[in-house]
Amino acid sequence: SSIDKKNTATHSHKVINIIRKKIGFKNIIMSDDISMKALKYSIAKNTTQAFNAGCNLVLHCNGKYKEMLMVTRIAKTANGIGYGGQKINSQVLRWQKKYDKILLRVVSYENVASDTLPISKSVKNSNFEPVLYSFDIKTYNPSDSSVVIDVAPLFKTDVKALGFPQYRRKSLKITSLDKKRSFIESIKSFPINIEARSVMTYNSSEPPSLRNSQTISLEINNSMLLLPENKMLIFYSFLDENFLLHILP
Repeated sequence: SSIDKKNTATHSHKVINIIRKKIGFKNIIMSDDISMKALKYSIAKNTTQAFNAGCNLVLHCNGKYKEMLMVTRIAKTANGIGYGGQKINSQVLRWQKKYDKILLRVVSYENVASDTLPISKSVKNSNFEPVLYSFDIKTYNPSDSSVVIDVAPLFKTDVKALGFPQYRRKSLKITSLDKKRSFIESIKSFPINIEARSVMTYNSSEPPSLRNSQTISLEINNSMLLLPENKMLIFYSFLDENFLLHILP
């Protein structure tokens, strides 16, 4: 482009700097598909280049890396509601571009069949993946198809799969999320994972502590980890505690 003659928008610090400083966009910037032919390096280098340019989220839509593991934990909590670091949900998610939207879908492996079997199509049609969230594409670059979406609502609105569990809401008589008192604390991106922390404030008629407040506030950490298609071992750091994720064959 005329802005950066050496790099595509996905790898251009100049382009992303304009988006950040001149346009004033403050939320997550997603790269284009890092396996596209316009990017001349390997998948690993394309990923590094995209992060170095300023992208917060890197998409690989045409290769082995298609899915992400989302682990939701309570990072900080009020007295009487679990403990910091407690896991409340985990699920496999998939990003998909659909028309003028980017969809985040929940992947299920309850029923599977090899692509080589005749029944494969029937199994897929019987496991239609639910849409967890739909993002509008804010803008895109026609020359390389890179897109920008605003993912902030995913982490600060009441998406049930990423927040306080439904069964706990009933016992604590939580009625709703107060959007005015809920916000993103931080979002950090790394080569294969994203860490998002949000303060979520719920209206409750029976909070376990400070009952006069009629309020429960939690700091929730959502960790998105890029999954490989091949079975392997992954070492990953979460809340300063190392753990081993073993993807079984």
